[in-house]
Amino acid sequence: MGCVRVWLGVMAGLVFGVQADAASRMVVSTAEPVQVYLDGVLVPAPVGSLRCAIPHIESGTRTLAIRELNGVPIHSERIAVADGSDIRIRWSRGQAFEVSGAQSAPVGIRPVPLAPSVATEPSRSSSSTSSSDGDDSLRGATSRVPSAGQVTSIVTGSGVAGLAAGAAASGVRSLTYGAKAGVSFGQVSAPQQRIVKPDVIVGDVVFYKTDGGAIVIYEDGMVVVTLPAGSTERAAKLEVGRRAIEVRSAESHTLLFAGDLTVDRNEPVRLQVSDRSPPNVVEKPWLFKPL
Repeated sequence: MGCVRVWLGVMAGLVFGVQADAASRMVVSTAEPVQVYLDGVLVPAPVGSLRCAIPHIESGTRTLAIRELNGVPIHSERIAVADGSDIRIRWSRGQAFEVSGAQSAPVGIRPVPLAPSVATEPSRSSSSTSSSDGDDSLRGATSRVPSAGQVTSIVTGSGVAGLAAGAAASGVRSLTYGAKAGVSFGQVSAPQQRIVKPDVIVGDVVFYKTDGGAIVIYEDGMVVVTLPAGSTERAAKLEVGRRAIEVRSAESHTLLFAGDLTVDRNEPVRLQVSDRSPPNVVEKPWLFKPL
């Protein structure tokens, strides 16, 4: 009997361990510094960062919102997250919202789930029952803009004062989230230079170009090297393993290319970059995977 209990305990541990490892991961890349919210909570990121990673996401329908640094909403997307998925998202102002690894749709349109097990978020009613409960409806929308029906109901009824109070409460909550994450709502500072941490195994990477305009190389949102116009090369040391590389225009700061570079500890990697074609490791092309 004791052996049976031990066996059941081991099996339960394995089952729960597999479920714990099934959490998903989301990587968001943006063309400019913005705020990223997941389910109404601000994702912490360094000031000026253009990339953030969100680990341990449970399956279900999640709402990802892009906002200006002062909290003004820009775009919201509902994403159907499946167990163990690796989701990559790319956002540029005025361009299509790109999602790989999951089904998505703008807020207001329900996304198609990847599997029957993916939970769907309960639908919300977009209309107010009366003008008296418009204030409560607005106060509850801490992470989204009130609908046209809510605003009309509040302004035309007796809730004009409630509109001001609700907006003030929402602003206080947004500032609170920003303070916790260390986000500044003032002047945007220049991207931080990448710092090599001590006791980290690094490898040599040479970035070179034969022609074209000036470009800037980023790794995990930090500047690695700047390559001027024409033929030039720069050497850098990156942490061993798969590193997220971005190529941006030095003039307009526009994202040109992005991908994952595998850095080797013992053998230097020569990565050919340009503002006209994707990066490429000529001798070992499998070391760079475009996104």
